Amino acid sequence: MEGPSQKPGSIGWAVASLTLGQPVRRKGWNGNPLYVAYVPKGAVQIPQKFGQGNDTGPFLVANLRNKGLVSWTITHSDLIATDWEPAGPAQEAPAEETM
Repeated sequence: MEGPSQKPGSIGWAVASLTLGQPVRRKGWNGNPLYVAYVPKGAVQIPQKFGQGNDTGPFLVANLRNKGLVSWTITHSDLIATDWEPAGPAQEAPAEETM
């Protein structure tokens, strides 16, 4: 029996899907290509001149119409929603962190 956090459509299911490389979206979001995707640690390199270290931690991005990929922060309504679904083709799963 699956636990409530892994129930299809739940935020637990959405987070698990994201970390496996599958972009997700809410059923109520209008049109394509609206989706959220997971960017693993170190996937984006920051020039050294902007501070110590040169990689980022893991973060989420949203693909928005006419704006491309932008940083995304979940809202309260997204957190408790039960209408999360896969969005588009699965991406390659992120590599295991070595640090």
